[in-house]
Parts: sequence; C-alpha cells; structure tokens
Amino acid sequence: MISTFLLILAMTFSCAEKNKAVEVSADESAVNLELGESFEAETPPILSKDENLEEKEDSKKQVNRVSKRFLKKGEVIENKEEVSEADKEWLMQKQLESIAEEVKMAKRLEKRDLVKNVSGEENNQELAVEEQMVKKIEAVDNLNRLEKRELVKTVAKPDHSAFNSLLSAHVTTKGIVDYAALKKYISKLDDYLSDLDKNSVQSDWSRNEKLAYWINAYNAFTIKLILDNYPVNSIQDISGGKPWDKTWIKLGGKTYSLNQIENDIIRPEFKEPRIHFAVNCAAQSCPPLANKAFTADNLNDLLEKQTKSFINNSKYNTIASKSVTISKIFDWYGVDFGDKIAFLNKYAEVEINSNAKIDYTEYNWSLNNK
Repeated sequence: MISTFLLILAMTFSCAEKNKAVEVSADESAVNLELGESFEAETPPILSKDENLEEKEDSKKQVNRVSKRFLKKGEVIENKEEVSEADKEWLMQKQLESIAEEVKMAKRLEKRDLVKNVSGEENNQELAVEEQMVKKIEAVDNLNRLEKRELVKTVAKPDHSAFNSLLSAHVTTKGIVDYAALKKYISKLDDYLSDLDKNSVQSDWSRNEKLAYWINAYNAFTIKLILDNYPVNSIQDISGGKPWDKTWIKLGGKTYSLNQIENDIIRPEFKEPRIHFAVNCAAQSCPPLANKAFTADNLNDLLEKQTKSFINNSKYNTIASKSVTISKIFDWYGVDFGDKIAFLNKYAEVEINSNAKIDYTEYNWSLNNK
C-alpha cells in the first residue's frame, strides 16, 4: 500500500535518472529561507479579523510552495526505473513535515485568536477596575475636603491675645486689679469669653494648649463674675458665699462652675501643683493674678515664675530653716504637693529642714482690687 502511494506520488513528480546529482534551484533556496523565517518567528501580534483572514491565506500559499518543492524532488524519483528506500523515506519525511507545518500554522492562528479574546476581556476588566479606583479616589478626596472643612471649623483655637491686652492694661505686676477701669471694657472681655466658648479644648491639642486654655478660662470668668457684681468687697459676697459652686460658665456646649474647672478638670487631668499659683480667686490672700495670659509657649516659664514669686513673698509665706508659716493653699490642696517641705525647697530662697515645723496663715478674702 505504501508502494502504491509512493508510486502515485512519484508519478506526479519529474525526475531525471541520468542526472545523478540534483541541484536545488535558487527558487527552492528562497522558498526554504522564506519558510524558515516564517515558521521560526515569535507569536505575531494581535490582528483584526481582516488581517487574520489574510494570515490564513498566506499560510495556504506557504503550504503550496512546500508542495512545489516536493515536486521538484519528485521529478527525479518519477524518472527512476526503481524507487529506492532512501527516496521512499524522503517522500514520507517531507509529507509528514508538510502536515506538521499545516498543524503548526493552525495552532498559531488559534492561539492568536485566543490571545486576542483574552486580551480583550482583560482590557475590559482593567478599564472597569480603573474606573472603580478613580471613583474611590474621588470619594476619598471629597471626604478629606469635608473633614478638613469641619476640622478648620471646630478645631480653631482661641486667641488669648485679647485677654492678655486686658490683663496688661488693668493688672499690676503685683496682681492688683483695677476692676473699676476694667469694667469699661467688659464688652472686650465678653468677646474673649465667647471665643473660649466657640473654640473649646479639642483632643488633638497639646497638653500646654489645654492647660493654658483652662487657666485662662478660670481667671477670665472669675473677673467676669466680679465685674457683673461690682462694686463688691469680697468674692464671698456673691452667690450666698458660694460663688465657686454656681454653674454658669458656658464652654463648648457645656456649662461649668469654677469648682468644676479647677477640681474636675485642671487638677485631676494635669496633676500640676503649680496651677495653684496661676488660677486666681480674686482675694487678697490668693496668689497674685498674672498680668499676662497663659499660652502654650509661655506656660512652663510663667508657672515657674508665679510659684517662685509666691513662695518667697513674705506677704503670703514666712520661710525659715526650722519652721515655716505658709498659705492655707498648702493645707487645702496638700495632696497635690506631696512632701510640702521638699516642694517648698525647690523654690524657696532659704533651705528648709526636712523636720521643720509647718503652720498656716489666715486667709484674707477681701477683694484683690486697687
């Protein structure tokens, strides 16, 4: 059967027995080069439908050229009186190569279509993902703008310079307050208190910003309380002798008393004993009111100055190495100071013995006015 196939195929070829050596023509060499370059190339780029059809037509032409090359070799075999086993093997090999080339080309075309389809789907998916990302980014940007707007609106900090101006103009360096003159500028004080209300303490403020706010609030509202009742001889003459328990101070949507600001906020939150020489109760025996407002920047220095000045002022304290007579503040708020002698020695100009006797002065509640 194989012999019949070979003879039929051989009859379609022309061959000259007499020419024992067969030269491959220049056309055949060109065909070989063309086929080699075509089949060894990398997978071609994605083509359109029309380009794909043209590619298929080109593949058919290439197969035809291969068949023609076989004919040239077959002419030699056809003219032979007897087909050798070598010629049979050659024909079989070329036939298999032709079939293999057709299969290879078909697979390439299928792969190209597959890549084209998959790429199209991937491109669509990428576009969808990209659109979703753009929408998410826009949403985040909008949210950030809204949050920033709310942040600017709610976290604005009060301007303590207005209070500072009032204090420097109407309070002496010794803490004596000219309430009569200050009352003329009560509207400016009211504006400052309103600023404190609108711009109350926020969680992201620094410790110094918060503490400066609460000290200024305590002092400013104490002055407001005196001015609203002025002339008055003592702060104890207001609200039945309990002005510190009156709930009337509006800050950040809440209402406080002076006692709440000092004992519920300042003392437990900051645990800073020096604040007792900063908050002022408008009395003669109270540590003098500073003639400047507290700020985050000057807080520590001003607390140090107020504390040292008060402890070494003989009007309020008598310091000796073996005994001390000190303000009732050290008695009322003793827990805040811990070891009182040790605390006093940090600021006192006289070294106090650790076993020194401690007495307390009487407290003068008369108004700290001019």
